[in-house]
Amino acid sequence: MRCFIAIPLPKEIQDEVRKTKVKDDIALVSYPKEELHLTLKFLGDVPVSEVKKISESLSKIKFKNFKTNLGKIGFFPKKKGYVKVVWAGLTPKRKIIELKNMVDDALVWRFNREKDYEPHITICRVKEIKNDKRFRDTFNRTLEGSFSINCFRLMKAEFTENNVIHTLIKEYK
Repeated sequence: MRCFIAIPLPKEIQDEVRKTKVKDDIALVSYPKEELHLTLKFLGDVPVSEVKKISESLSKIKFKNFKTNLGKIGFFPKKKGYVKVVWAGLTPKRKIIELKNMVDDALVWRFNREKDYEPHITICRVKEIKNDKRFRDTFNRTLEGSFSINCFRLMKAEFTENNVIHTLIKEYK
């Protein structure tokens, strides 16, 4: 079962992330706005027999609610002329990274720690860019909006022919 740990986004934040207008000469794979989330940790393929232990480990995490703001749009990888993912940054990052580190600590028995975590919301995946300058101009903006983080979720991802479906396994508050 392919799993990940994510923070859900309120509807108004989903709407703000989807406001960016994309030019016709940019081939992208977008997700339905309801599928947008802030990934804390991608677990990959997990045996069904381990999901309960993962869930129990995550349930021990205690954190206080905090607020974050949408930020500037960025790209992975970060080198010019080559982009695979368009994402929305978040500020401040510190509390998100602290929560992510708590997740790493809770799951250290099974998963490696991530060293270069960048809190972000994936907007879309890039298939082809015909004009790099036009592409970057399209996404040269800072998103507006803030939201409270008061929970995180263990999710399952299932890939269909045209989409990915995210299913809640358990929510942690």
